[in-house]
Amino acid sequence: MAILVAGTAFYWGGVRQDPRLRRIGIGVGIAALFWIFLALAIDTPAERLYRAHKDLADAAKNGDVDRIVSYLEPDFQATVLGVNKAGIAKEEIGARLKTYGVKGSTIRFYHSTHSGPAAFTQLNLLTQTEMGPVLTTWQLSWDDVPGQDWRIRDAELVKLGDEAVGQGTVLPK
Repeated sequence: MAILVAGTAFYWGGVRQDPRLRRIGIGVGIAALFWIFLALAIDTPAERLYRAHKDLADAAKNGDVDRIVSYLEPDFQATVLGVNKAGIAKEEIGARLKTYGVKGSTIRFYHSTHSGPAAFTQLNLLTQTEMGPVLTTWQLSWDDVPGQDWRIRDAELVKLGDEAVGQGTVLPK
């Protein structure tokens, strides 16, 4: 919109031979280009978090357990997956992906809040499996690790379909 305003002011400044209006057009154009440059140059935490979610969905689709695990904290926990101590996430996640034959996931709903180096996401996924589509809702807790990226500290399955999942529920392997 600012580029349109700049172009219009510059054009009418030339038509009316008003150097002040042309300078305003040039100033607004330079400011708009600077704003665009900043938007492309700065990678906000929210943008990085969104890309992490998309990459995780893609990794699940491709069964890439190593890429999924690369987004987990060393002490990651997910009771529903049987992950309650460090070092077993890769094995447990890989077992679930194979058992259910995950073919792809679509993020249907995504709401994330973050404050400083912590974020919380409510995520609704439609996952295509060998058994058919499965709708799940997850609550993810994230840490923004300096020099790396966002890492999941905790994953909790909130709903399976429309049914709430109870505390302590573990999905079968």
